[in-house]
Amino acid sequence: MKVEGKPTAGSSVQALTVRYGAGEAKCELLPGEVLDFGGVEAGANRDRTLTIKNTTTDPGMAGGITYEFFNPTGNCSPFSWDSRSDSIGSLEPTEQKDIQFYFAPLTEGEFECVRELDTRQIGPLPPPQCPTSVVFRGRGLPGPEPACSLILPGTGFQFGEVRVGATEDLVFTIKNETPVEIPANRFNFLFDNPSDDCDLFAIDPTEGEIGPGKTKNITVSFTPDGTGTFQCTRDLSSLKVGTGESIASPCPSQLTWQGIGVVDALQWTACQPAGTTNWTGIFGFSESEVFMFGEEGSALESSGDCQWESVGSIPQDVEGVNFTGIWGYSDGTERVVYAVGNIPPEPGFFSETGSIVKWDGTDWAIVDKDGLHTYSSVWGVDPETVYFGGAGVATDFPNAKHWDGSTLTPFQISDMGMSNVTALSGATASEVWAVLDQTFNSVFRFNGSQWENKTPPFITEPLRDVGVYTTTLETEVIAVGQNGAIYHHDGSTWEDVSISGETRDFRAVWVSPNGRIFVAGDDQALYMGSVDDPTEWTLMPPPPGTPAGDILDIWGSSDDDVYIVGSGNLVFHLTAGG
Repeated sequence: MKVEGKPTAGSSVQALTVRYGAGEAKCELLPGEVLDFGGVEAGANRDRTLTIKNTTTDPGMAGGITYEFFNPTGNCSPFSWDSRSDSIGSLEPTEQKDIQFYFAPLTEGEFECVRELDTRQIGPLPPPQCPTSVVFRGRGLPGPEPACSLILPGTGFQFGEVRVGATEDLVFTIKNETPVEIPANRFNFLFDNPSDDCDLFAIDPTEGEIGPGKTKNITVSFTPDGTGTFQCTRDLSSLKVGTGESIASPCPSQLTWQGIGVVDALQWTACQPAGTTNWTGIFGFSESEVFMFGEEGSALESSGDCQWESVGSIPQDVEGVNFTGIWGYSDGTERVVYAVGNIPPEPGFFSETGSIVKWDGTDWAIVDKDGLHTYSSVWGVDPETVYFGGAGVATDFPNAKHWDGSTLTPFQISDMGMSNVTALSGATASEVWAVLDQTFNSVFRFNGSQWENKTPPFITEPLRDVGVYTTTLETEVIAVGQNGAIYHHDGSTWEDVSISGETRDFRAVWVSPNGRIFVAGDDQALYMGSVDDPTEWTLMPPPPGTPAGDILDIWGSSDDDVYIVGSGNLVFHLTAGG
């Protein structure tokens, strides 16, 4: 006998055909037509076994059956087989098949999946035995949340000492400790709210997403722009993807990096020419074009190799001048050097004769020779705006002159009696500074229209030199003088930043393009500091055996290409590497 039954359109009745011959095939499902997994945490899984049994006891000639699961409907993605091959098979009489199913929800919620089941007997068709479908049910419970952790290098967040201008990288790792791969286990990280020094600490990347069990390397690059200790603090947020809420186990909410900006020791290399000249001025256009001036009309030039040659011939009328100051200008086309000094008096006379000479790259020319003035300093904006400072022979003689490229115009800086302008420096035409040595030691600033008194209220020592530099916000000043005096003006107020215990007279100051400050003076006193913190100074002693002498001037093309000159033919080239 052969009977076949099939589902009708729109019907949910069994799709079951069982054939029987000599014996009747019987089919049974355990634990039944519903396989309930219960509640399972998102990201976890649970297994259940569905057993299909051929319960035929009298096999006859055709007691075997076939089965097949097909046509899944509903939310079936969390439900899976142990083996896909288990979805179809055959069973001999009394044989059974255990099929392993898994429920692995990725999110919270109720899940149900229906799979149709077709069972057939090998032979004629008896009444149906197994259900025509199996229902899989499960409930997703809240699973573990992401957890953020940090993996640090051996030095932690400490960079240690890094050379000014150089860059040191530090790499650390942010890790998502949760291994469970579900959408809720991802989080975003964000570095925000940097503190003041963080412009020296570049961080990459500043934000991103990290999945379960994954990591992200973060690179922090420290590039100190001066000496001293720098510290950067940033907030670190660990936020759920989608909601933006903080995760239950976040990384530390703030991270702090610290580094120390240092400079290489500068090696003192003897750079003097033959002789015993007292050198009073040093200046250069570049590392390969350096000028040095001194007493008795001495004017030499070097290409940076400490081999000195004469800079032409000083005009005979001033060839005995003892130079006291030097300044130069170059725009790539025009090159000019101005030097000031004083000619010693003739026998029987007492007054020196002030002199200004100009070198145009080829020839020397006399700009001024005046027996009523002496000169000690020079600084300019360009060849048509040059200031010369010194002293008149009496109170009614001006102590300064302005050169417009063709004419010298005398004028007076300060109205407090006879005074000597010991140094001039500036940044722009409206930022020209002068220090004066007089009964009342003073500092004045030209603001573009007039000279104004900027004397420190606490000044006690005569000042010998002044350095002017521009920061991102202000034009600042360093003035140095006798008894170790170092005064700093931050654009609004003065501060005494003198070095404790240092009493040697300072005679020169120079600020490098990168913000290093060098102050120098008697007995080869040489210190280095930074515009970022003018209260911190590092002594740079000369090598053992260096002949005695006072440093009278200092200039460099960069932080590690510096020249110092002074008395007793003292000439040194300071370079990195010592």
